[in-house]
Order: sequence, then C-alpha cells, then structure tokens
Amino acid sequence: RLLRREKNKIIGAMLKPMRRRGTYGQRLFWEKDYKPGIVWPDGRVRIDWKSHTVSTGRLSGPYLLTIGSKKGQGPLKALFGAAPGHCLIGADFDQIHLRIMANYWRIGGLLEAYSHGWDPYGYYAKVVLGKGYTEAPGWGPDGYDPTKKPKAGRAAAIRQSFKILILALAYGASMPTVHAVYCATEGTRLDGDGRPMLDELGIELLELPYMTTPSSVTRKYVRDILNAEPQFSFMWESMKDLHDLQGYISDPLFDRRTTHTGDNPNEIINDPILKAEAAVARLAEIQLTGVFPHDCEGPFTGWVHQCHDSEAFEFMLPEGCDPRWTPSKAMRRDPSLLPPKLRRQLAEFEEAMTVNIPGWEIPFTVEGAVGRTLKDT
Repeated sequence: RLLRREKNKIIGAMLKPMRRRGTYGQRLFWEKDYKPGIVWPDGRVRIDWKSHTVSTGRLSGPYLLTIGSKKGQGPLKALFGAAPGHCLIGADFDQIHLRIMANYWRIGGLLEAYSHGWDPYGYYAKVVLGKGYTEAPGWGPDGYDPTKKPKAGRAAAIRQSFKILILALAYGASMPTVHAVYCATEGTRLDGDGRPMLDELGIELLELPYMTTPSSVTRKYVRDILNAEPQFSFMWESMKDLHDLQGYISDPLFDRRTTHTGDNPNEIINDPILKAEAAVARLAEIQLTGVFPHDCEGPFTGWVHQCHDSEAFEFMLPEGCDPRWTPSKAMRRDPSLLPPKLRRQLAEFEEAMTVNIPGWEIPFTVEGAVGRTLKDT
C-alpha cells in the first residue's frame, strides 16, 4: 500500500504540469531538452525495431511507449494522445494467448468455450466449482450467463482467480510458482455497490484479495483443472520433447526461429505461444496498414502505436468537431452513438484487425474503441 501511495504521488506530479501547459491528453511534448528517440521536436515519441533484444520480435522503444494495460497505468497512458483535430482508434485481441492455446495445443475446453461464445475462464470455474461459481453473488438480477463476465462480488473474484490459474498453465508453472503468483495478484477494491474505489487522483485503489489463500486451495484448483483437461499436461511434455529433438522451438505459424530458449522448461513450454502472438500481431498489422496506410488522411495519420497485442491508429476528426473532441461516456458504452465517420472507421478497424488462420478454427477477434489518448483505446 505504501508503494502504491508513493507511485500515485509520482504520477500526480507528472500529470499536474502537463495539465497546466494545456497538453494533457494530446501528444507528449516537452518544452526543451529533446532526446532523439524519446521525445522528438515535433512532440512525437517514436519506436524502433530491435529484434535482437526482444525475443518474440515485437516492436520496442522508449519504456513509456510500451506501457500496457496493467492496473494503475491508466494515468501514464493518458500522457500519449492524438494531435488537436485528430483522434485515436485502437483495439486489442480478445484473450490472444488462450486462443493460441486452443488452436495450437487443441485444448478441448477452450475449443468448446470459444465455439459457443462462452467466457473461457468462467467455463473452468464452473467445471471446478459448479454452483459455487454460477450461484455466487455478483451476477446481477439476470443471474449466471456463460457468455458474460460477472462485474462484481464473489463471482468476479472467482473468475479472476481462475484467469490467473489458466494463464499459469500456459507456462507449465510449478505449484509453488502458481501459488505465489496467485497470492500476489492485485484486484480493484470495490465499494458496497460493486464500483471501483478511487483515490484523490482518480486512480483505482488496489488490494491483494488472494494474499492469504492457503496453498492447498490453489493446489486443489490446479489439480481439478488438469484432471478435467489432461491435454495441458500432454502438451507440456510435447513441447519439451520437441525442444529436445530439434534443439529449438519455432513459431507455430511461420516456423520462425529467434533466440535460443535455453533449458528452462517453463520458457520452452511458453515460447511458441509468445511467438505465435507476435505472428498474429504481424498479420493484423499487414491487414490494418492495407486498409489504413501511413498518412491515409494526411500527415501523422495511420499506424502510431503497438504494444504486445494492441494497436492504435491516428485519424482526422470529422468536419465540425471540436479539435479537442473526446467521446462521451455514453459513446464509450455504445459505439453506435459515435459520429458516423468514426463509427464506420471503428467497424472497419475491427474487421481489418481480426485474423483467421487456415487450419485454426478459433479466429482472433478484437474489441476496439475511439478516444483522445491511449488510455481511451
């Protein structure tokens, strides 16, 4: 908590001068001391391709640019935004690692969940806990729905815990590691109505809801999942056998080899999933830049950001919009309320970023958004 409080003070100190200069929510722009490769004289931050330092082959660059969607990073992402008169349209893949595991490892439960439109984490929570999940508080007045995520209460906490466990299985993690990650996972602190609690800077308060969980509980959950889904254990051994036979693990899609994975079994098991993630992202970028090429609507429009499995493009605002236009909360909840031009571009963006791999039955779908900053998208 002390660390979180001090980090919030640092973020607040960064945001306040940005607000005073009137550049909050626009391009990041420093008044002096430009450092090429970090902030350029035009106020832009530019990335570079460093495949020799990023084993999965993704774009890399200044650390601030690769800020992802971890809890507590929203205020930092808000420092990066579109120029006046522009907006950002971005999207990230829906559970890309699980979809790779479903297609490449042929995990039966994941294939079934995705084919029916079910929430995969909720699927395994139901398999293990049954009514302990489906009848847990937090589902709202309509009750349990396999296609939806519980928004609050014990049901939401259970789903989050099974998300941790399933993602740990992508690494073949040992029980001590699974338990340590499980206990150290942060969650958003909720009020009595199930809404996120905020501090004085408007940043969500976090807590460690699983910190005191006995190891016997996580061990039982993992054992029950593996009993219901033995394909996980089979694929762990298959990946290690393949590495022993070849001396390397390659990209499942394009047979691309990068850095040597070493002898760490967890890295060997997870390596093809990370490489497939990069390959799917590359295919999406090819499709996106085919529809929206660089400078598609003038200077500084087109592809501007990539972080892991997310992309963002910059576009001109429709004529007549305020240069500093930002979507309302209603528009964020219901994209059909967006101006017609942006509504059309958002639909085209989501369609162009969706990737279908021949022979892989589960498509890689995305969910997009329109906004002023990377936080919005």
